[in-house]
This record gives sequence, structure tokens and C-alpha cells, in this order.
Amino acid sequence: FLSLVLKRGALPLAVAIQYLGGSFLMAFVSIFFFIGMRGGGAEVIPYFIAIICIVLTAVLHRAIGYRLTRAAAEE
Repeated sequence: FLSLVLKRGALPLAVAIQYLGGSFLMAFVSIFFFIGMRGGGAEVIPYFIAIICIVLTAVLHRAIGYRLTRAAAEE
């Protein structure tokens, strides 16, 4: 998706988003569940992350289709 939006620098930006998303965001989500569930939240974390990934995949799938249609109309 980033390569459809940006002309240059999509790969480094994708790597940075993956690093920050994987490191910092998931750490905060894990801390939130551990504090909120008092030790019983460890089983919920993989399901929560899977739901987030499925939703983001669906959103990006639609956005890629829209951008490809728009790029084809420009040519």
C-alpha cells in the first residue's frame, strides 16, 4: 500500500512501521492486558493481536484496490 501512496521511501517506511508496531505497540498492549487482567490476560493477547491483524488486513486490502483503480484511471 505504501508503494502506491509514496513515490520514494516506501520500503524504509514499511520497515520502520513494522519495527515500531512490533516492538512498542505490542509491548504496550501486553502491559495493558497484564495489568488489567491481573495475570490472567496472557491467554487473551494472541487472540487480540490476531483480531487486530485481520481487521488491518481487510482495511488495507480495500485501500489497495481503491488506489489501484485510481492509478489505472490516471493513465
